[in-house]
Amino acid sequence: MIEDLLTKDLIAHYHLPDTEITPLHLKDSYFELDDIEGQGLTLVSTGTAKFSNPEQLEITVIDYERFIDAINHPIFQKDRGRCDLFCTADDYFVLGEIKKRKRISIARKEAKQQLLASLRTLNEVTQIATFISAKREKCCCFFYKKPSDIAPLSAVSAFNRVNTYTNGSKGVAPHITALGFEFYEYKSDNVFTFNE
Repeated sequence: MIEDLLTKDLIAHYHLPDTEITPLHLKDSYFELDDIEGQGLTLVSTGTAKFSNPEQLEITVIDYERFIDAINHPIFQKDRGRCDLFCTADDYFVLGEIKKRKRISIARKEAKQQLLASLRTLNEVTQIATFISAKREKCCCFFYKKPSDIAPLSAVSAFNRVNTYTNGSKGVAPHITALGFEFYEYKSDNVFTFNE
């Protein structure tokens, strides 16, 4: 369904040339994704974006950045922000941006801009906006991991406690929430969970 909304409705709305898309269809109870240079969105054993699917819902994952990059229309692509991925499942529509940077504040700002730009592009297409509005859970997620060459801060030594939560934390993004989405931040071992 979402594939047709992109390859037919989005393409027609913006008067773009035909473009193919290869979605991932998953029912795995757990999976991880990363944005690998030269490969795009990839299933990996240790990734930046982590997902739990305890009910084993059918999840469709779209490499949205690769899709937009594949459209042969330089004017459409010019200065158009795009997030890395989105997932759909039952009542879920999840946009995600994966960042690996030294400074989280810069990465967060860039992620919010790319997520918002993607939402605006998608919401301009009536059929996609209708599809999204029917979802109960609409989330924009910033998945963050420090590059491996950076020594992590030691919260254990600083506060003598360990962070044990696995869910992401809700963040502030007024432009995103104005479009009916919540903004969440996922760091390190935080996991996005799809529930029925």
